[in-house]
Amino acid sequence: MALLADAALLLPAPTRPAAAGATATMITVFAVAHVDALVHAPAGRRWSPALKVLLNVAYVGWAIAVAVS
Repeated sequence: MALLADAALLLPAPTRPAAAGATATMITVFAVAHVDALVHAPAGRRWSPALKVLLNVAYVGWAIAVAVS
C-alpha cells in the first residue's frame, strides 16, 4: 500500500521531492533483504541476488536524483 501511495505522490510536481526521498528510503530498506540473500546464497547462485542489489543501488541513486532536482 505504501508503494502505491508513494507512486501516486511521485506524479504531481509539488510532492515529487518528498515522494522521491520516501522512495529512496523504502528501496534502501528492501535492499537489506537482497544483501542478506546475497550473503547466504550458494557460490554458484549468487548472480540473482547480486543483480537485485545492483538494481537497488541504481534505483536509490535515481530516486535521490529526483529528490534533489
